[in-house]
Amino acid sequence: MHLPRRRVLRNAAAAATLAMPMWAALSAQSAAYTYKYANNVPLAHPINARAKEMADAIRADTDGRVDIQIFPNSQLGSDTDVLGQLRLGGVEFFSLSGLILSTLVPSTSISGIGFVLISI
Repeated sequence: MHLPRRRVLRNAAAAATLAMPMWAALSAQSAAYTYKYANNVPLAHPINARAKEMADAIRADTDGRVDIQIFPNSQLGSDTDVLGQLRLGGVEFFSLSGLILSTLVPSTSISGIGFVLISI
């Protein structure tokens, strides 16, 4: 069976024209950049309330191109687990204590210096 070249081109153009509204609808719904923010505090904590405000403001300012997903209450694992995910690129933002980060960067344990007198 031989298909004329014009018929193939005409059918391809028709298919592309019909697919355009679907493609526009799909691209309007999904963000170009999606980031994850993890923390270890409960959902009702003020940090999460402000993080949600921040995510909503960024989404509005970028016309939905940047979406920040918030994972409170250690949903993605313990602090050390999420720190590993952060290093591997699975999580982009993470609120953590300097004492946990001091396992990788010793100078960040300076925030725990106030507890030295308790242990003496």
